[in-house]
Amino acid sequence: MTTPTLTHRDYTIAWICALPVERAAAESVFDETHSPLSQLPTDENNYLLGRMGGKNVVIASLPYGVYGTTSATSVVTQMRLTFPFLRLGLVVGIGGGVPNRSTDIRLGDVVVSVPNETSGGVIQYDYGKTCLEGSLQRTGALNKPPQILLTALTRMAGDTMLPRSQTGRFPSDYLQIIRTKQKDFGRPANDWLFHSTYDHQSSRKDCSSCDKNQLVQRAPRANDEPCVHYGLVASGNQLMKDARTRDAIARELNVLCFEMEAAGIMDQLPCLVVRGICDYCDSHKSDEWQQYAALTAAVYSKALLSIVPPVKGNVAQDQVLEITEEGKACMQKLFKLITTDSMKGMNALKQVERDRTPGTCSWILQKEELKCWVQRDRDIDGQGLNMLWLYGNPGTGKSTMAITLAEELPRTDYFSNGDRVLASFFCDSGSEFRRMEICILRGLLYQIISQYPPFLKPLLSKYRIQGKHLFTSFDALWALLLDIGRVPGGPEIYCIIDALDECNSDSQETLLRQIDHSFNNLRPTCSAPSSIHLLILSRPYPELEQYLSAFKSMDLGSCREITNDLRAMIKDRVEGLARRRKYPKSVFEKVSQILEEKAAGTFLWVGIACAKLARVQSRRAVETLQALPQELHSLYRKLLLAAVSDCDEDDHRVVMEILGFVAFAQRPLTIIEMAEACRLYLDTDMESRLQFTRELIELCRLLIVIDNGHVRLLHSSLETWGRWLDYYSYLKGSSYRELCPGLAPIHVAAHWGILPLISFLLPASLEDKDSRGQTPLLIAAQAVQIEAMRFLVERGSYVNSVNNYHENALHITCQNSQYNNCAMTKFLLDRGTSPYVCDKENMTPFLYAIGHQKEDLARVFLQNGFYVDFRIRRRCWTGRMVNNSISYEVDHSPEQHSNLGVQSGLTALHFSALNTSAKMATLLLQYGADPNARSDTGDTPLHLAIRPKLLEHNDSVDVNLANDQGDYPQHVIPFERDYASSILCKLVAKGADSSRLNGAGQSCLHLASKAGNLEVVRKLVNGGHDILMPDIDGLSPFHYALRGRYLQVVRFMSTACESLLSKTWRSLDHFGKNPLHHHVSSIFCSAEMIDFLVQCGCNVNDVDREGNSALSLYMSSSHLYIDREIFQLLLDKGADPLCVNHHKENLAHLFMHYREEGIGILQILLKCGVDLAARDLEGRTVMHHGAIHGVFDHHLGEFLREHGVLDPNVRDFQNKTPLDYAEEQSRRTWPQDYSGLDDRWDRSFNCLKFWSHFCIA
Repeated sequence: MTTPTLTHRDYTIAWICALPVERAAAESVFDETHSPLSQLPTDENNYLLGRMGGKNVVIASLPYGVYGTTSATSVVTQMRLTFPFLRLGLVVGIGGGVPNRSTDIRLGDVVVSVPNETSGGVIQYDYGKTCLEGSLQRTGALNKPPQILLTALTRMAGDTMLPRSQTGRFPSDYLQIIRTKQKDFGRPANDWLFHSTYDHQSSRKDCSSCDKNQLVQRAPRANDEPCVHYGLVASGNQLMKDARTRDAIARELNVLCFEMEAAGIMDQLPCLVVRGICDYCDSHKSDEWQQYAALTAAVYSKALLSIVPPVKGNVAQDQVLEITEEGKACMQKLFKLITTDSMKGMNALKQVERDRTPGTCSWILQKEELKCWVQRDRDIDGQGLNMLWLYGNPGTGKSTMAITLAEELPRTDYFSNGDRVLASFFCDSGSEFRRMEICILRGLLYQIISQYPPFLKPLLSKYRIQGKHLFTSFDALWALLLDIGRVPGGPEIYCIIDALDECNSDSQETLLRQIDHSFNNLRPTCSAPSSIHLLILSRPYPELEQYLSAFKSMDLGSCREITNDLRAMIKDRVEGLARRRKYPKSVFEKVSQILEEKAAGTFLWVGIACAKLARVQSRRAVETLQALPQELHSLYRKLLLAAVSDCDEDDHRVVMEILGFVAFAQRPLTIIEMAEACRLYLDTDMESRLQFTRELIELCRLLIVIDNGHVRLLHSSLETWGRWLDYYSYLKGSSYRELCPGLAPIHVAAHWGILPLISFLLPASLEDKDSRGQTPLLIAAQAVQIEAMRFLVERGSYVNSVNNYHENALHITCQNSQYNNCAMTKFLLDRGTSPYVCDKENMTPFLYAIGHQKEDLARVFLQNGFYVDFRIRRRCWTGRMVNNSISYEVDHSPEQHSNLGVQSGLTALHFSALNTSAKMATLLLQYGADPNARSDTGDTPLHLAIRPKLLEHNDSVDVNLANDQGDYPQHVIPFERDYASSILCKLVAKGADSSRLNGAGQSCLHLASKAGNLEVVRKLVNGGHDILMPDIDGLSPFHYALRGRYLQVVRFMSTACESLLSKTWRSLDHFGKNPLHHHVSSIFCSAEMIDFLVQCGCNVNDVDREGNSALSLYMSSSHLYIDREIFQLLLDKGADPLCVNHHKENLAHLFMHYREEGIGILQILLKCGVDLAARDLEGRTVMHHGAIHGVFDHHLGEFLREHGVLDPNVRDFQNKTPLDYAEEQSRRTWPQDYSGLDDRWDRSFNCLKFWSHFCIA
């Protein structure tokens, strides 16, 4: 049943689902459906509108194939702008159940999220900090469901709850709905739960091949009716398909269900999660229960909505305004100018807010100042209560407070009636679009009008007169904001502006002057009463205070709750540290005490301090904390730069002198003492001298402050910073003094082996180190001064001393190609030099001897008792500057410990295998090296050194051992080599199975096809291997041959498997691609291969799922260069040059991705009729694409100018010009692997600047 169209404001319930089957189930339980409504130009969602349970519901689903918390957040954000009166949300669909002894969850049951004392009902289990040894410390807490839903849930559960359990039944009348719809959403017969230790046994999705003896024995239920379970839900960004991981997380978090969207929604819209159970989160996962599970979740949600009281959201009919085409155009122009709107600003700060200690910051909602600001409907009594200023020093949590207000205010009772709207803007001095006053207004106005469409009326009335100039005039936008605030019957408008001090000075002055003019009721020029409420958060800079002190204000630093929050944060962080680092009680108490003493109200200091403590052992925690102040230097340097950026040379000098005196003074100086010390304004009267000096001190911003007439540092840690800072050289670009200690005489003597001089300088200089951390012994070893080495050791030199690279004397000598002195090596070993120490490369001296093929030295180590199977534990090292030289030490940070890409647990035999040294391998085997030793990733030496000569050295090699990646020895054969076939035959002869799959689901045929080894491919195909068997990425051996330009292999497959491939040439595979698509997407394309594939029947104009033809894919894929011959060949084969993909990108757009210097292909495209001025779906032109990919040069500029499409200042839908993109890329820091790219981006940027100036001229 369909009813007449309603308005956006009639819909108060949001229903979010991810999959098409979930959307279909939701639609099936609608009591009536409604006609679609218009959407904002920025809203890309697809909605389904209708009524169920007496409520108007809007259903939104995630983009097809794009799931997870991030996608869910984006959908809800856009949804709330189009439907501003949404008050409640339901996240409804399927999920994976967690069966346990206490909760008998079956497939088809429903799990509903409910909060407990520590969680809001949903836990993002994969979000947090990586700690030592790779463990995850979960941070932050998601919001709990709204009270109105929890109340309804209580009633629902109370009516149906089974005795003494958290499990309930479905209401009987809703069970009937499930029964009647089972013909469309059928209930499967088999509900199999296997033991968590038993994995799925077949590549088929069903469990017909699985051992039924491994099923968990469960008592049968009396009927097939689904049950409802209430508890915690785990949400993350990846599909849970492993029973062991499921159980481990479930034991830790006590969750009943896993899903993938709720964590991205809970903080955007008050929600409840309802999940129908379709699998058990294990490898036996299949799709057959999805339809029925989606239905049970939808029916339960409908039943719940039927008992939820009506949610207020409507307004009077005369206030309802649907968005017209003119309104859409106007809003789109406004949106284009908001390249970094407040939502992006707030999301950039989300990491901070999500990491705040639970229970902190929310107290601000109960402060009388804030209540007065929120409750005031119209400011009519001259008190200026429409304005509130919250200020505090750096690091006191102002931005976290702003995010708390922006997120929690809409959930308060003040906003429950729908007669108030909230907009927020987060300023940022580092962003061009978030530090200007006009950007603040654009961002606020867009949010306000999006939430209350009737405000389009005053916007359109001004837009019709001023056109696009309306959005470039601050005065015009300010007048519009005031007009909106005086609309009769309109909602109260609340605006939060965070970090106003980060705007540039002109923008601050302009905005503050208007605020003072419009809201300061003490001024005769103050405007009429307005519904606009402004809340500004900033630092207490004088230029802000002179305007904002006239309004109601609150010093956050003076609030006792801040102190309580800080204590709560310290307690929370130290408890976490104590758990992870196993602090004794005395350390716990001392660390807490020091943090409280040093924090001085600064959350930032505590955060930095705790981050440092997380990397040190408990025995060093206290001393580390006591020596920590320098960790805040980056913050202070930023403040210093801000202080002197607008100063002239004289003020620079004075500012640095003031900082110096404050840092070095034995006691705080008075203002007049500071003036005298710096010899300031000697010829002026006392009053003027004090005022002028005060102004200079204020230039120092918050590095120093005036406290009761005395000048002091903001924070005690600044004292240490000020004492080592080289003030004057810092202003010239260097913040450290250059120290050049030079070499001591003992070092020179050791290098040249001058024994008399060494003897003269001993013993005082025996352990002196140079700037690289080298003692005389290490310098002598570096220079291979054998006699000097022996002399120094005999005189007492410490043989295990290491340099900055953690190398001892044996490391140094074994790396030196000129050194092969077995006697000295034995001498050092006999004197106690450790052969087991690892340097920064994680190498022992013995491994260097092995690696440099020094068999005699290696034999000395082994004869001296070196353990041949000693395993290297790979560690990560970090460098720091010491005396102008880098010194390395082991990095104990949790991030480094989580690096799984580093091989660890290697023996010397592994290492010799990596170096393909048969001679060294033979030596090690002679001394008893274990040929089957496994590294931490499961690799044996055989995995690392599959070579014909190495296979014959030991008969005890086991060819059926797999490493942790699932690779057996046959999978690590270098199939690109000629001898690969010989190695494979030897392994098969020793018992290896060539059809066995590795961890990536690949057989030897996959690997040989990827390498283009026709000999091996021929043997395997003739032996019955399947060329179309997919690996875990869905790629078959045939795909790999196509992608690798191996025409001979493809020809052989086409002949040997003719019947198998007969339909493949003319059809699209599961990727939506034909064989030609796969080949032209590869790095190396072959004209011969293209010709062959077209002859076989591949259609050059078939398009893939993105709408790309073979020619489109060739132009946009990563190649070494675009070959004009291949381009022309595809055209000659009938490829359409006018094709446009689903992103509205034509071939000219795509050609910019990998364009070379020439413009010949562009000329051909132009002749074919391609529109060079066309815009893609993002509003980007050829110039945008050229700038983004760094291919813009003078040839391209001249070509575009000649054809009338050169416009470096054209803006896309994100309000960015080609010059903007080029500048961003030129400033980007590229990895070292991208050598030469910096020049490329610089050239492209400089070229665009030239053409920009050219066009202006």
